[in-house]
Amino acid sequence: MRFIQDGYMLSNPTSLSHFVFHRRENRVYLFTAAIIIIIQFIIYKYIYPFPNFLGGDSWIYIKDAQENAKEAIHPIGYSMFLRIFSAFTNSDLILVAFQYFFLQAAALSLNFTLYYFFLPEKKIRKYLILAILLNPLFPLISNTISSDNLCLSLGIIWFTLLLWIIYQPTPKVVFWHTIVLFLAFTIRFNTIFYPVVSCFALFISNANLKLKLTGLVLIIVFIGGFIIYNEQKYYQLCGTRQFAPFSGWQMANNALYSYRYVPESKHKKVPEKFEKLDSLVRCYFINASKDSTNHMEKQKAFDRYMWDEKSPLWIYFWQTFAGKEQSRDLKHWATAAPFYKEYAVWIIIQYPVEFFKNVIIPHIHSWFVPPMYSLSMYNGGYDNIISHYIVDWFNYKSILIKTRLVDINVLDGIYGLYPLWAMLINFISWLVIVLFFIGKRRQNNYLKKFVFLFIFFWVINFSFNVFASQIELRYLLFPMHIMTVFSILMLDDLLAKSN
Repeated sequence: MRFIQDGYMLSNPTSLSHFVFHRRENRVYLFTAAIIIIIQFIIYKYIYPFPNFLGGDSWIYIKDAQENAKEAIHPIGYSMFLRIFSAFTNSDLILVAFQYFFLQAAALSLNFTLYYFFLPEKKIRKYLILAILLNPLFPLISNTISSDNLCLSLGIIWFTLLLWIIYQPTPKVVFWHTIVLFLAFTIRFNTIFYPVVSCFALFISNANLKLKLTGLVLIIVFIGGFIIYNEQKYYQLCGTRQFAPFSGWQMANNALYSYRYVPESKHKKVPEKFEKLDSLVRCYFINASKDSTNHMEKQKAFDRYMWDEKSPLWIYFWQTFAGKEQSRDLKHWATAAPFYKEYAVWIIIQYPVEFFKNVIIPHIHSWFVPPMYSLSMYNGGYDNIISHYIVDWFNYKSILIKTRLVDINVLDGIYGLYPLWAMLINFISWLVIVLFFIGKRRQNNYLKKFVFLFIFFWVINFSFNVFASQIELRYLLFPMHIMTVFSILMLDDLLAKSN
């Protein structure tokens, strides 16, 4: 039953726990979903008794966990999680089980929050449950040793708490939102725009001014404190204050993917401090254009200049910042980052058209049809573990990995269809927004704040990814899930208008 007042719907008057556990229909949804989720996990782990290890990320996270690193190439959150988890057990099965059930619990919490605030029709509730149960990448990403699962789970919880901040704000909600935001911020650099969305949610919230200011101060203290902590650690390590050396290398990588298309006739004089690097880069591009075996030049707006040791960034790095035997040393890697960031900014400012054409446009395409890359093949296509760090961490007796699939490409082929869903759900989510605002009946004012939150979240997320990030499917699972549940919920409003 819906609660209507002054032409728009009110949220449920009972508590969430009472709403979930004392209403028969919601109990049925919860327990049915729980049973299916458990069965899914058992079947998936029977097929894949070993976790999925990513070529670079998995062993780096485990190495940092072993060394109890306080700063690293990646944010330290997931490595610290692995280290804390290892205090209880080093079982890969228990670790994957925790990741899987934590993700499913996060997704269900968002679903029941949507039920609670918007009271959608029965069939809409079923569709929202199916959005969780039928997502083929939930088991896959949970079975992967990387920060992807934890980032996705915390992202969903964070977004759920934003709805509580908007519709039913309390000091407790604001506090827990800050804790979850902080944890997500330590897991991956892609979350750097989350505080901006949180501030927007506080701005449109039903909270009083005092609670809004409290929420803002908590965000500044927790997130600002973590940024200052990181900057101080890198200052002690390499003498420069920076939040994340990763960003300097990423910007230089993106800049080179546009710079390689600038012909010699349009080449501008670089500042003196960049002359040696720029000369090496231009020489590399000239030689690479004649080398048919150079695979870096066959990809557009990817990440090879950042990681491939044949990249001019790495060649200059060895010549200037470290010897080749120290190529993965964090101190030298971080020392190079500010210089590369300055060089990248110079390229982008001098050649904005080339940057837009050869980086922004390909990234926009990747946003709507995200490439699989790391998730395209289980364990990168290998039947063994390629890092001794992983073997030692999980106490494996052998480096061999097995599955119980006759043809391992079967499920990988199914996963490969998911980018098509990304394209479709982007279109659907904006279609329902347009229909919401042009509907014949006046807009549902209660729902409008959720619509504004989604629009703001989508625009900020999209802008960050196409300009400053590397786009692949595993990084977009969170916005894709939000787009999916948002679109399904909006169908309820469209059906109400049509009736």
